Amino acid sequence: MEMLLTVEQVASRLNLHPVTVREHLSRGILRGIKRGRQWRVPESALGESRPIGSKWEHAGNASAALYAESLANGGELTAITDAPGGFYDSGAGTDANYEGAA
Repeated sequence: MEMLLTVEQVASRLNLHPVTVREHLSRGILRGIKRGRQWRVPESALGESRPIGSKWEHAGNASAALYAESLANGGELTAITDAPGGFYDSGAGTDANYEGAA
């Protein structure tokens, strides 16, 4: 019979916070069984998928997408420059008020 791990045991093994493990379970990133309010994770599920637990990994994924966009648009990063609050935003955001600050 396969061993079922608690959220705390999984967090310890994956070097993540228990809240992060619960989020991964809720989103289906990590396979688990919910009984009432408690999650149990089959030990085999730890090797099936690797939860993204690092903010640097998220940043790397975002950077790769921006780099791909830049190549597709001849070097222009429209997702950053055209976004509200982005580099070229002329709206009434906090950056627009900077010039008038004393």
